[in-house]
Amino acid sequence: MDELKFVLKGFVLAIVITIALQVKVGSETLETKSDRLLHESSVGQFLNSAASGAALGIKQGTRAVSQFTAQVLGSSKETKSDRSWKVEMKHRTHQSDESGE
Repeated sequence: MDELKFVLKGFVLAIVITIALQVKVGSETLETKSDRLLHESSVGQFLNSAASGAALGIKQGTRAVSQFTAQVLGSSKETKSDRSWKVEMKHRTHQSDESGE
């Protein structure tokens, strides 16, 4: 029964926070202001660069594994994961060009 109370308390708290973030202060909601603050803060920028580095590491790791397995199995075809990474990276590059980074 205690577990159910814990879950319900968490659910109620999430609803209260969600409703509170919809309050407008000036022309923006608190949610918009907090989102902008997180994105523009040095911590947010650090986390963003760390995530970009992790994504690049995963990309290079999957490419290395797929090339190794292609050599071992004798297949020279481009794998499906390589094609999807190319699309994803083009999309991310396009976004970073727009933001001026």
